Amino acid sequence: MTACLILLITGGKAYYLGAVHLPLFAAGAVAMAGWLRERAWLRAGVVVVMTIVGLVLLPVVLPLWPPPTLAAYLGRLGLARATATNYGTQLPLPQDLADMTGWREQVEAVARVYHALPPAEQPRTVIVGGNYGRAGALVVYGPQFGLPYPVSRNGDFWAWGPGQTDPEVVIIVGGTVEELSQIFGDVTEAGRSRNRWATEEEQDVPIHVCRHPRVPLGALWQQLGPEWG
Repeated sequence: MTACLILLITGGKAYYLGAVHLPLFAAGAVAMAGWLRERAWLRAGVVVVMTIVGLVLLPVVLPLWPPPTLAAYLGRLGLARATATNYGTQLPLPQDLADMTGWREQVEAVARVYHALPPAEQPRTVIVGGNYGRAGALVVYGPQFGLPYPVSRNGDFWAWGPGQTDPEVVIIVGGTVEELSQIFGDVTEAGRSRNRWATEEEQDVPIHVCRHPRVPLGALWQQLGPEWG
């Protein structure tokens, strides 16, 4: 309980205490059951209220509806707090659900860039997801579009390596031409992935085709190391 209070006061994220939610709920349920044992009418009322509240809030935590429907529903409920990000900005959807939207469409945009390459270059191409969400989307949907398995420096993806150590082409989902030009001699923005329902950094994501790395990719991978956050 002390840890919970400290996190609430200091603005910690809700999932920091995820591991203790279940025992706390169980302890509360046991205490409430004892208090309601001799109050049958009140027990029935609690069950009804909790069921109604649970059904009302269910779409807020589970992706049951398409984004436009959910956004309109949250607006009618006045649940602005539910759509605030951990940076304090406002989204049409709760952040956790916003992060789940547009994955297939983003991978489809990457596939258009990949399949526009000359056929001889495609087997010598590495696709880099700029963060774990973009890399995860490529893992899930990439096989449907004939894409190679992605790599990423984000988190423990980095430990799996850069794939090919000497590719002819590197497709990078994210970044800017200016940033990537410090690493590659030839950088072209070849497409964009747009999703108005996503978090801010995922609403308009550039897709770059990069050639002529200034340092071999295998050495660069070790030099840069993993990127956390």
